[in-house]
Amino acid sequence: GLAMFERKPKDWSVPQRVIARLRSRGLAISSAPSESAWPYDPDMLYRFMRALAESFPFACFAVFVVAFFTALAFTVIYPIVPLFLLMISIFLLVGFVVVARILRWLERAAARRGLRNNRCPACAEPIESYRIGNEEVRECVRCQRVFRVDGETWQPDPDQPDAVSSDRSRDPIDSERSTLTAQ
Repeated sequence: GLAMFERKPKDWSVPQRVIARLRSRGLAISSAPSESAWPYDPDMLYRFMRALAESFPFACFAVFVVAFFTALAFTVIYPIVPLFLLMISIFLLVGFVVVARILRWLERAAARRGLRNNRCPACAEPIESYRIGNEEVRECVRCQRVFRVDGETWQPDPDQPDAVSSDRSRDPIDSERSTLTAQ
């Protein structure tokens, strides 16, 4: 009677009919099981962590808006509630900042996993490495995302025009336009 409550190991293998359907569409799929014990695609993990880290500040803002309207509603009815919410909100803000930093760290850790294999963490395509100023960055050939070595998404600094111009010099279309306008 207790046999039905025993834990059975999960089978993470892909059914053969799914593999056959993907191969018929021209995708190169290996039916061999993965050598890692992690059942999820690392690219999927990065995309999930990035979406979670990007949407977390909006969720925090929504919590504070709800707290504000709750305090506003209770101002006349029971005045201790707004004071209580004010005191709690200070600690909530610190907690939300800590959670946001942890989410960003997890996102960078998931990105570093793909960057170690010279693959884009978002789309698993090959990446190119180059230097901008004194910083080494890696750019995806397919989705054009640029990452720092530590996994953080690279953004050009508007205060350093030479970093932006060195990024533009790699683009053959922009270099042709500049030579045409110079003539």
